[in-house]
Amino acid sequence: MLDRTVAPPVQPLARVTLPAADVLTLPSGARLHVLANDAQPVVRLQAVFRAGKTAEPRPGLASVTARMLLEGTTTRTARQIADEVAFYGASLECDAGFDRSTLTLYCLTRHLPALLPLVTDVLTNPAFPEAELQQLKTRTIQNVSVERQKTSYLASERFNELQFGSETPYGRPFDSATYQALTVAEAQAFHQTAYAFGNAEVFLCGDVAAEREWWPRRSARPPSRPGR
Repeated sequence: MLDRTVAPPVQPLARVTLPAADVLTLPSGARLHVLANDAQPVVRLQAVFRAGKTAEPRPGLASVTARMLLEGTTTRTARQIADEVAFYGASLECDAGFDRSTLTLYCLTRHLPALLPLVTDVLTNPAFPEAELQQLKTRTIQNVSVERQKTSYLASERFNELQFGSETPYGRPFDSATYQALTVAEAQAFHQTAYAFGNAEVFLCGDVAAEREWWPRRSARPPSRPGR
């Protein structure tokens, strides 16, 4: 009979081998990290910006700006963006965290060339339509109101406030009045400064062997960013 009071033996790992990414600098100044894995004919493309809560001039602005990227550009409506993504069976999301904001695309490898113009349009030409912004703020405030009926959400919010301080981006609780007061002009200004593509880190993972001709020879250590 198995004695559950005795822990099973633990064997040390003899060796851990992690894949190394190829890194190159794009003409814009952004760094592209390429990690090839042809197990499935899919790719994940991520563009990461220093546009999280720690960079926002007003609370909530990072979240609003990130989520509004998919609400329309100067050439596409939100519906057209969603329809194009759905047509190719892809997934496109943009989220803001404490330190970074990330646009993530998942798609089949063969559809990546067709979707790259859409990704570029979303990142560089957001329209920030007023009507969609008001709807986004209303939905977010309602969602937070519902979440605050849950003890788990309240506990997490209070824990962060006590650990980091209520005046820091890490511990500041959501304030609906401040969030409701955010404007299109503020989102546009934050996008212009925080989403400069030259400062982005771009990650391309998956079945990307067909693009190997762009890859540089991988150096032992990728170039570092100034100030890091």
